[in-house]
Amino acid sequence: MGLCISYEFKVKADAARARGLVHQLHSVAGKMKFDSVHEIREIGMECNASNSSHTSESIDWIRLWGIHYLERPDLTGMDRFVGVPSENVVCFGINNNGTETALIGLASHPAIHRFRDKTGEVEIETSLGDSYTWQKCCKTQYAGSPRHGGESNFLRVHKGLVALMDAARDLGIEVVVRDDGEYWESRDTQRLLANLREWNEKVAAITGMLTEQFREKADGVLIAPIKEHMDYEHLEAKGMGALHHQSDDTINENKA
Repeated sequence: MGLCISYEFKVKADAARARGLVHQLHSVAGKMKFDSVHEIREIGMECNASNSSHTSESIDWIRLWGIHYLERPDLTGMDRFVGVPSENVVCFGINNNGTETALIGLASHPAIHRFRDKTGEVEIETSLGDSYTWQKCCKTQYAGSPRHGGESNFLRVHKGLVALMDAARDLGIEVVVRDDGEYWESRDTQRLLANLREWNEKVAAITGMLTEQFREKADGVLIAPIKEHMDYEHLEAKGMGALHHQSDDTINENKA
């Protein structure tokens, strides 16, 4: 839970073009104010520990990073996610103080995916056979923690990732972004900061409730980055007020 930026890439390409696009994004990222941009990693369908410089564990991780998730209704009609395994993957990571690693890349997938579910053997068309895609999310909220540089650090990181999404779009990649900070669509710094503060209040309130439960039921301590804020108790109080207000609104709607 926390303020995140989620992004999806899709481009019709063969392996050579996909590789070139990722190398161009890597070059752009290297010129931005990120703390570190890791080297590019690439694996193909036949890649294994004996024919590459990667270990078996790292190959497994890279393949996992390249999985594409499709929504598909189950027996009850509810939408469920089906993971389509990756074939070729080319990617790199970006690290910044206080954030998750932002993984950037492209991966190919089979046109037909066969798997087993409760109904037995299933075969679906993925519509991915001629494209390279990428689906990832990066939580940036805690880049705003005091020990990481506060709000100025958060702005550097979050706006930097949005700029990288812009660069991907400029290269001809289809880009879909879901930004909890609403900066992608608004390009409004004050709106982004307001959303960060609101998320801090929400997380502080939930952390406070969990802390009380820990005290009552277990001899443990809840460790949470949000507690690093000097005004944590103030954030908690504001967040609790917002949660109570939201609960009252829901009750009134149900009564109406």
